[in-house]
Amino acid sequence: MIKCPNCGTALNLPYDINKNYRIICLQCNQRLYFSKDTKNISLDLNETVLRKGGPYVFFSHSFLEEDKVINDLFSDLLLCLHLNVISIEYDSRPRDKVEKARTHIKDSELFLVVLPKRHKCYDKNNKLYWKSSDWQQNEIGMAAAFDKDMFAVIEKDMDDEGMLKDICYCFKFDRENFVFPWVEDNLNLSESDIKDLLRIYLEFMQPRVK
Repeated sequence: MIKCPNCGTALNLPYDINKNYRIICLQCNQRLYFSKDTKNISLDLNETVLRKGGPYVFFSHSFLEEDKVINDLFSDLLLCLHLNVISIEYDSRPRDKVEKARTHIKDSELFLVVLPKRHKCYDKNNKLYWKSSDWQQNEIGMAAAFDKDMFAVIEKDMDDEGMLKDICYCFKFDRENFVFPWVEDNLNLSESDIKDLLRIYLEFMQPRVK
């Protein structure tokens, strides 16, 4: 058992202590680094080394302040994989957002969308269900039109899978019971390996069946 050097939260050892890993402390949201040499964990204060020449990932996220912590966790997962992350800035003007989204999605190799609960809806039996933002649905449409490799992570209890299951690798997340994997610190992965690992890590982050 080791502890987060920032807040003291207990962390389990990574799967293989003979490799270097990155992880996020879910108590303080600090990115951490496990060294195979020291067999200990430290604050990951260094700039993430990005992969030269890509792959670039377009990260589609909510613009609500209450979703920023969730966005940061998924963005950190991509950074832990040394991926080049592109997203639309929170303060972009509406007209700029459309052109930037189209250009960035076209220029990226991968597309990750995290869909939190946005709109309360009721069916004909007055049963509550949730939908995501129209803006993110438009970004998904752009990514599909450009035939990108797509990953969708949908908040628990949302009814947004629909067609997504046919065009994306679909996963769930639970903001009240979040889990974060140890991510092997490896810069020598092929693009195919990265896509496989991203699927594995997103699977790991899904809500656990109780």
